[in-house]
Amino acid sequence: MIKTETEMMPESNVDLENTMPLPELKKVYISLHRSYCRQMPDKFEEGKVYNIMTVPRGTMLNGQDIGGGKINPRYMNVSKFNPDYMTATYYMGQDQNLQIKLSLPSGMFTKVDVEELKGAIDAQKERYHEQQKAQEKQAEAGQTRQAHQQKEKGEEIE
Repeated sequence: MIKTETEMMPESNVDLENTMPLPELKKVYISLHRSYCRQMPDKFEEGKVYNIMTVPRGTMLNGQDIGGGKINPRYMNVSKFNPDYMTATYYMGQDQNLQIKLSLPSGMFTKVDVEELKGAIDAQKERYHEQQKAQEKQAEAGQTRQAHQQKEKGEEIE
């Protein structure tokens, strides 16, 4: 007599339909340009890497400039959206208040909330991009002004 798959499976007392689903872990992603990130081989464990992210200058957290500070994320990979960026992933867990150690340039250590740090870094990146756009507009306006002055003088525009 040949048994079917369901007959071969051992009976268990677990009701799969009424089991509680595992809670979904919340993830926080911190992305920085590759120039702020390093992956170094671990001296003690072969094949492992030691991740370092440097906080950009001008990043303010709780009224304090934490620029130049360093964090050591366990998981850091190339961003799937922009290959020039590295992304660190933090898993929040059940308590949703994950704090990590931030090494300040002064040599002091402090604990910071991951979500607050992400917000501060994102705000600094936004300010930086706004400054870059303003500088580009000024440069463009200067070129336009120079071209207009050359035209008034009757010179050829390059």
